[in-house]
Amino acid sequence: MDTVRLHPTMLAMERTTASAGWLSGAVLLAFGAYSAWVIASDPFGLLPVARTLWGSQVSADLYIALAIGWAFIAKDARAGVRLWPWMLASVLVGSLSPLAYLTLQGLRASSRATGHRQPQTS
Repeated sequence: MDTVRLHPTMLAMERTTASAGWLSGAVLLAFGAYSAWVIASDPFGLLPVARTLWGSQVSADLYIALAIGWAFIAKDARAGVRLWPWMLASVLVGSLSPLAYLTLQGLRASSRATGHRQPQTS
């Protein structure tokens, strides 16, 4: 198995990204389970909320946050990551898509930080 040697600064950055990946993975699992439960309990519950000023504000805030996430993913797209599937998934499932992206990036960074090569997947 090939090993990759990283500069100490890069190694520290990889470890930080790997830690963030585990954290985002935990949030992804917890929030994904909660979201599935809420949707199963009341599939049309969002409709009355969306008609209020608070609901409109929260929706706008979510879309702004997703756009910021897209900007970071777009930066990685220059390095070969396909952007459109993540953007489409964000529109369909909200913040679960960026959380999944961060989790995958963290797992890849963890693999690089330990010196193992991982096949490229986009």
